[in-house]
Amino acid sequence: DFLGRLDFQVKLHGVRIELGEIEAALGTHPNIRDATVILHSPSPQDQRLFAYLVTDDDKAPETDDLRDFLRERLPGPMIPSGFMTLDALPLTASGKTDRNALPTPDLTQRDTAQDYVAPTSDLEQEIADIWADVLGNDRIGVHDDFFDLGGHSLKALQTFARIRDLYGVELPLARFFEHPTVAEQVEAVTEALTAAEDDDALLELINEMRSEMEDAAEGGGRE
Repeated sequence: DFLGRLDFQVKLHGVRIELGEIEAALGTHPNIRDATVILHSPSPQDQRLFAYLVTDDDKAPETDDLRDFLRERLPGPMIPSGFMTLDALPLTASGKTDRNALPTPDLTQRDTAQDYVAPTSDLEQEIADIWADVLGNDRIGVHDDFFDLGGHSLKALQTFARIRDLYGVELPLARFFEHPTVAEQVEAVTEALTAAEDDDALLELINEMRSEMEDAAEGGGRE
């Protein structure tokens, strides 16, 4: 497979990333003709990957479909936070992509394919509140993607730490990248809490059985 030049290396939250690897993965999508990925840095504290796409037809792939496509090929930290479809990539006089001429990324708009759904349960609201605090976004829907809203691996760690402190459960970080919505995190927390209750119930049963066996042994000795 011809991957092109992998010489645009950036450092994102302590991780070195080859932008060319992301571009090559996007290039394997059947509807994408060309792609360029940049590191967008509105501030030193806010750095995100952003992808520009040129598609083969008028209908660009949906953002959710693109992310699912990339998750099968790349680790979570290499998934862009946003995508923009262009008629063509700007070129320099030498025919290379002119990254300085690319439009400014717009990460403030919600994906039109994803409607806002407000939290309805206490658990959904509590986790949405954690997201709001970590991401600095007051309008968190239960089906919003954490990484669509500007999340990254460090913010994911902060979020999981807050969940651990609040509920006393330890969730695998990999699950965050595979299921990055409030609804899916509610499901993960519920499963962890249920497992913890089952463990406590099993331990209590074992202790009761041990106590009964000790009482029986003592009773037999007295007889």
